[in-house]
Amino acid sequence: MASQSMVIVFGVVVVASLIAVATGGKIQFSYNGENGPLKWGSLSPDFSTCSNGRAQSPINIVTNDAVTNPKLQPLTRDYVHEVDGTLINHGFNVGIQFDKESLGDLTINGKNYSFHQLHWHSPSDHTLDGERFPLELHMVHKAPDGSITVVAIFFRYGNPDALLKQVEGPLNELTSEKSGGGDGEAHVEVTSLKTHCLDKKTRKYFRYVGSLTTPPCTENVIWNIVGKVREVAKEQVDAIRAPVDAGCKDNARPLQALNGRKVEVYHGE
Repeated sequence: MASQSMVIVFGVVVVASLIAVATGGKIQFSYNGENGPLKWGSLSPDFSTCSNGRAQSPINIVTNDAVTNPKLQPLTRDYVHEVDGTLINHGFNVGIQFDKESLGDLTINGKNYSFHQLHWHSPSDHTLDGERFPLELHMVHKAPDGSITVVAIFFRYGNPDALLKQVEGPLNELTSEKSGGGDGEAHVEVTSLKTHCLDKKTRKYFRYVGSLTTPPCTENVIWNIVGKVREVAKEQVDAIRAPVDAGCKDNARPLQALNGRKVEVYHGE
């Protein structure tokens, strides 16, 4: 399905900034043209928050404007360090769904959020002092009440990323299935995935309250943007972009207005 748009079955939000799954009719959206971001809010009543919301994501993070909050806690994560999962081409981006119900927990404001899945955007959704990076990783955590928090990590070109290095073969399989004319989502199993690189100590991060960065653009998502920019090889970014639909190769939503929101910053030891 080499279309300029992505087909999504919409209804129940399962992940942040990535997947909306539903029981209703099929809705198309893309990152350019008639179904691009400026039109998302008019594609379905369910997507109206994309146009009308006042706390939307992504945003530009201005480091000098970020407010130090001494009450913020470290992003303490305790993840399972070897796990099986499924690499999925959703058409609009690529992600990994873990076989375990949760890979571990992240506690924010006394609430536990379970790590369910991750996915990538290229170029980055968010920007840092106006700089847009080649890649942004979203690690999606969900609480029992359905609320969502995301840990986001920027990548610039350099040395290969340890996680992506483990899925080079499966990514090639996704691309082969795409070029072979496969329709719908493509799934490739990944086994014994080492995840040590995902819970490195975070000495600095930015926090704000925003939204999913894809329709339905649901708000009240807690974003945690890691301050340290990591490295990724250009070939790895190319491999992430290769399987997705033509209209979603650049799957970064335009920056949204802060509308008076505050960005906080945590500085650890």
